[in-house]
Amino acid sequence: MVSRSRRSVVPCGCIVVAAVLAFLVGAGAALFRDSALADTLGAVFSSKGPVWAGTKPVTLLLLGTDQRPEEGGPSRSDSIMLALFDPAAKRVSVLSIPRDLWVTIPGHGESRINTAFFRGQAYDLPNAGPGLAALTIEYNFGVPVDYWATVDFQGFVEMVDALGGVTVDVPYYIVDSEYPDGNYGTIELRIPAGAQHMDGALALQYARTRHGDSDFDRAKRQQQLLRAALDRALSPQVLPKLPRLVSALSGAVETNAGAEALPALAGWAVQAGQVALDTRVIDRD
Repeated sequence: MVSRSRRSVVPCGCIVVAAVLAFLVGAGAALFRDSALADTLGAVFSSKGPVWAGTKPVTLLLLGTDQRPEEGGPSRSDSIMLALFDPAAKRVSVLSIPRDLWVTIPGHGESRINTAFFRGQAYDLPNAGPGLAALTIEYNFGVPVDYWATVDFQGFVEMVDALGGVTVDVPYYIVDSEYPDGNYGTIELRIPAGAQHMDGALALQYARTRHGDSDFDRAKRQQQLLRAALDRALSPQVLPKLPRLVSALSGAVETNAGAEALPALAGWAVQAGQVALDTRVIDRD
């Protein structure tokens, strides 16, 4: 499986803060809980990640889940992004992984990669869904995961709304006649091409729709939204409000990035300056 790449240089560490935004919310609010280590499954299941000093490469796994407030039980990971930060090289690599990619889930045979999150919850493993999702990434891609963070649908909407919305350049007119309406039905979704300022609800629709094109294009749109969220977070209007926003959004994110990792994550994110960026999406090629 080969991924298509695009290289660019992003001012102000844009992709860095975008990918790290969820981690800052979780770490700043101390949304981690202590749990026993699973000796046979390794440290990836630890409730706390390593203490990162901001000098060595670190990997972050961002999981958007399909958990809905009115639903109980296990959920699946609706979006999966793996980011590698290399402070010495001032470089960030981001890989979007399609949720339907067929992989080996350690201890659970072969299945779509988004079911790793579900099985981790269903079998009540330590750190549940994120733990097994991280182990699955490591097993299939050979990349150990240092930190993980999860954001559900409602949390994503709240984060975008708290930022005052995001502006993205929609590359083409999107028509999805079978977009899920949240009540087990469908609606027709239409998003015009061109610059669009989106609130949380529309941003979620833009991130999730795939009937008009493909899951690969959907992954590219999710990366686009991360960039837009960061641009907004670093704007003069929003930047002074970030501490208050972190507090307000404390229930939206879960992460193993503890408070001791916060200074390095936050400091490197906002001071990175010019960051070389390599974004990749696993596609049909």
